[in-house]
Amino acid sequence: MREYFLDGKCELSVESEHVYIDTAYASLLKNNGLQALKDFMSVSRSNAFRDVPERLTVGIDLKINGGEETMRVYLKRHWKDKKGKNGKPENEAQVEFDNIKTLEKQGVKVPRAMAVGHGLLNGRPVGFMMVQEVPGIPCDDYIKDKFPQQGLTGERLIAKRKFILQLAHSSAKFHKLGFNHRDFYLCHTFIREEGADFLFHLIDLQRVQKRKMLRYRWLVKDLSQMNYSAPTGVSNTDRLRFYFDYSGIKTLSKKDK
Repeated sequence: MREYFLDGKCELSVESEHVYIDTAYASLLKNNGLQALKDFMSVSRSNAFRDVPERLTVGIDLKINGGEETMRVYLKRHWKDKKGKNGKPENEAQVEFDNIKTLEKQGVKVPRAMAVGHGLLNGRPVGFMMVQEVPGIPCDDYIKDKFPQQGLTGERLIAKRKFILQLAHSSAKFHKLGFNHRDFYLCHTFIREEGADFLFHLIDLQRVQKRKMLRYRWLVKDLSQMNYSAPTGVSNTDRLRFYFDYSGIKTLSKKDK
């Protein structure tokens, strides 16, 4: 299937398609030649942001009103025939799009979902989704830049503690709503400074689940992924402070330990 993504040079036969475009972005995408399934699936892969087996994400700068001003968006394309638990085809692009919409309604900061689609190209199932770029940078990069070493003092220490507190509260809110991420590494939480506070966005949401009963082990897995991805500037004391703030406790029980 990768031959379908070689800058539109491969002939594409569309056997079926379903494309949904948010009305807020309909004119923008139309003016940039993006309407049908084939349009999205044949966008140049020259600006690949993430290129992994059976999935390709590219960054695109869409022109606004035909002028010099642009909007950066990310187009994620899938080309694998995945079966869900019920044995029916499962479109990962649609799953992530739906997750974004659900989380947005719950007040979780996520990318703005612009368009989604799926269908059959040359007899093979494909899908795509497009989101607007979120503000800020990944949390692991932020830590490396702002708090590169342990043992900070003064204003830097105060800023680090505030960052940990607000990251913990943002993570706890996500879990208290009944969701688990399953890819909860710090690179998937973007941060932007807003005055003296921080704004967090969650990305890469295709594996997010909401369970009727969110089992403890799923929380442990999410937090383990975040802990594993923490740069060297994060001390054991920082990690414990995060857990206290996340759990809303002041002392550790046996279970906490």
